[in-house]
Amino acid sequence: MRSLARLKLWRRGKESWPYCTRYLRSVCLLSPRELPLLTASRQLFANKFKPEHRPVGYACMEEWYFTKVVRELETGRVQIDLRPYHKLYYQYLGL
Repeated sequence: MRSLARLKLWRRGKESWPYCTRYLRSVCLLSPRELPLLTASRQLFANKFKPEHRPVGYACMEEWYFTKVVRELETGRVQIDLRPYHKLYYQYLGL
């Protein structure tokens, strides 16, 4: 089952993330190419997003996150879809 907490793109033969340019221990080092995936993801964290690898992508992600937090503070509404977490909780309970 995919993690709801952490986004991780594995190298798995033909199922590998097609745009990854570098892997570390079979996990894609995230770069600017993955920004659309990261910003649309329901995961709360991203594994292998390092500031020293393609720093422009890291800076863009920081800016996106900062803007998102400012918008949430201004509107008083947190933009998060809790449905996947509820589903996981009920699966855990066996309901």
